[in-house]
Amino acid sequence: MQQYKLAARGQSLLLAVSGGIDSMTLLHVMKELRNRWQVQLAVAHINHQLRGAESDGDELFVRQTAEENGIPFYSQRIDVKTFAHEHKISKQLAARVLRYQAIESIRQQIHADAVATAHNANDNAETVLMNISRGTGIRGLAGIPVKREEGNIIRPMLFAWRNEIEAYAKEQNVHYREDSSNASLAYRRNAFRHRIIPALQRKHPTMLLSLTAVAEAMRKMNDPLRTLIQEQRSRCTSISANGDLNLHIETFHTLPEFLQSEVCVTLLEHFQIEPEEKKVERLLHLFQLPVGKRIELGSHTTATHEQNNILITSTMQKIPAALEIHVGTSLQVPGGTVSLSEPIPVPHTFSGNRNEEFVDAQQLNQHLVLRTWRSGDWFVPFGLRARKKLSDYFANEKIPRHLKSTIPILESNGNIVWVCGKRLDDRFKLTPASRSAVKLTYHPII
Repeated sequence: MQQYKLAARGQSLLLAVSGGIDSMTLLHVMKELRNRWQVQLAVAHINHQLRGAESDGDELFVRQTAEENGIPFYSQRIDVKTFAHEHKISKQLAARVLRYQAIESIRQQIHADAVATAHNANDNAETVLMNISRGTGIRGLAGIPVKREEGNIIRPMLFAWRNEIEAYAKEQNVHYREDSSNASLAYRRNAFRHRIIPALQRKHPTMLLSLTAVAEAMRKMNDPLRTLIQEQRSRCTSISANGDLNLHIETFHTLPEFLQSEVCVTLLEHFQIEPEEKKVERLLHLFQLPVGKRIELGSHTTATHEQNNILITSTMQKIPAALEIHVGTSLQVPGGTVSLSEPIPVPHTFSGNRNEEFVDAQQLNQHLVLRTWRSGDWFVPFGLRARKKLSDYFANEKIPRHLKSTIPILESNGNIVWVCGKRLDDRFKLTPASRSAVKLTYHPII
């Protein structure tokens, strides 16, 4: 924590705790350090709902442990199977996307300075080897970053080997739960962990040390490289109001070949697509195809060779007719996550971010739903007094027809509260008479 300046004294840290040995050790260590570092701790547990009663048991175990240690506990449940099916991605990728979304929504809800995860040195070495096998480019060799600015993620246990964690947990009598899925070879990481790496270690006993050394060396290159990649990506891309991305061909071709590949990797990540080598190659090959040719990059993402651009478009699935949501909970919908806080004191300042709004808690009815727009919908746009048809509002905002059904609508007892990420309804705004507020947050995938 000191070496990489992961946290400062007096800050608040949200610990991501699954209930396994790594995260329970992280909880134990941070509990021991909280007085010395004067940090405020909170625990977040994300229930993936993949193992039935076992998943619920993990959530209860972490909740009880946090409460016994006087640490605030927050949890969210995510529907990994549905999300993976709808987006035609692996359960591992779906779980990672939803887990980080859920943790970030909790972090913002409690205003934590950072999120600490329990990734360790073995995880890092495994990740480097898996990235090599996938051909994910230069950044893949850097492994797991000790700090990630996006989401304020820190990894204070990245130095520790798994056998050291196990020894510490035994010595300190740290209780934890075993995840039965960790033994399943159906998951790619488990196959590497239990089969491929042990076989390689028999011939190369120091292989994991070598992989972590590679990661450390590449990590020193990675930060300036990432800055360079982002600068060049900004030069050769632009994003339209509807979320489509234009990759400008003439500017792109001025980049060195290795930067072209790395820019393509960031574009795939932007659209939540696993940046495998074959997908990067397909995107690069599109430049050589005739104008008008189109390729599929993902289940909802296409790239089209236009006259001067490569146009990358994502068409998310429609939101179901109505999904019930409650104050104090979050809900995943195609395209993102919508969160409603518990009633809180009326804030004195506002971020101005369209994905974050505050409403009068007293105005919200018990019956809250998320749904897609319907013909004939109307609301009173914030700052106005007259009703406006939602179709007219979409037209004024230049929102394409195919994207209208991807925008969640929050409704209270039949009245539109919020066109999520777009405009609040004036009837639910905070006033001088408001006694409490509910924070509304939308985390779009794109």
